Amino acid sequence: MISAADLELVAKHSADRATFESNEATLLALPLVSQSAVLQRLRAMDKYVGMPSPTAADAATLAADLGTSERNFYRLVRKFREHGPVAGLAPNFRVRQRASAAADGLGKVAEITLERILETEEDARWKDVVDEVLAACRAANVEPPSTAAIRRRLLALRAEGRLRDAGERIFGEKWLLDQSAITLTRESDEGVEYVVVTLLIDRQTKLIGGVGLFRRGNPLSGVLSALVDAWSRVPEFAGAGLNVASRVREFDWVYPEDAHVSGFMLDYGVTRTSGRGPRRHGENIFRMIGNRLGPYTLLIRSTANPQLVDEQLATAPLPFAKAEEVVRHAVAKWNEGILQQMKAGRSRDARRKRLIEIMRSMTELFLRALDDSSAAILKDAERKITHGPGVLGTH
Repeated sequence: MISAADLELVAKHSADRATFESNEATLLALPLVSQSAVLQRLRAMDKYVGMPSPTAADAATLAADLGTSERNFYRLVRKFREHGPVAGLAPNFRVRQRASAAADGLGKVAEITLERILETEEDARWKDVVDEVLAACRAANVEPPSTAAIRRRLLALRAEGRLRDAGERIFGEKWLLDQSAITLTRESDEGVEYVVVTLLIDRQTKLIGGVGLFRRGNPLSGVLSALVDAWSRVPEFAGAGLNVASRVREFDWVYPEDAHVSGFMLDYGVTRTSGRGPRRHGENIFRMIGNRLGPYTLLIRSTANPQLVDEQLATAPLPFAKAEEVVRHAVAKWNEGILQQMKAGRSRDARRKRLIEIMRSMTELFLRALDDSSAAILKDAERKITHGPGVLGTH
């Protein structure tokens, strides 16, 4: 477990609050052995940079404490100063991306084909994308990239969150609700398990409208948390340059296998996925935003239930509340990149009114699936936005 003193040290050597939050998220995503190495090195760096006039003897002593040479110690000092208290000190952490086709492109024919596919079908299956790129290269009589290179390039493009014709995108019309395990672990009564996030994603803008963490034993817990979180984001989205839809036209829910949904969703004309196939939960998220949420990798699986993990292979397990905090930070960073591409549409008040109607539509979809106490929580989240004080300010 990372102690409060450890986090204070990370904060001390972070430029500001936002930088600290990013450093903390990166630290939490590291395996236990790497976390331990970072914190040990950070303590040594803190001592060294805190000395008024450190000498070669001081460096030699601290290097010996770390079990490394003086030369490597000075290298760590340089990386610490250039890249910060986590990225600069993590073993094998790549602070500069190597030149690669994934980052730099696959050649003119492949890039044009990828751009066309992503413009017309952004959530296309990667196999279909690969087939089209290979066919285009053959038709142009050029050497095709490997299947692996195409896949990596597709992931890189999706992870960028770039939106072509961003100003024309309509928010709130088409939604995806799915859940996926990620490479972050939490403590539970059963042991150490992967965190399962439920994401409510707007298909046109790729904004994450809400996020919730799945609790073992309650298959709709993530859905409830994501919807409550979505209500809390209404003031934020109202203040952003979004073109908001007049109503929800499509809602695609990859529901947990233990959820008793029967046919109630179909009463509202909602599109549901069947959930068949070995790679189900997280696959649609993967198609929308790539294979990562911040520093955490999506783990696409056939079940939405949390999976116990060998503690030796895990990151340091977090309490539920802390896991929720770092996941929300990752979502905030993703949304920030999307919102920067938007241009203001109608007025703030008009956006807020439409957002409330969108949220009421989605709330209504789920009220009949929730038990009375959960339904009351969701309705309370609605009241805080529609009747609470300062609803036009930050929430």
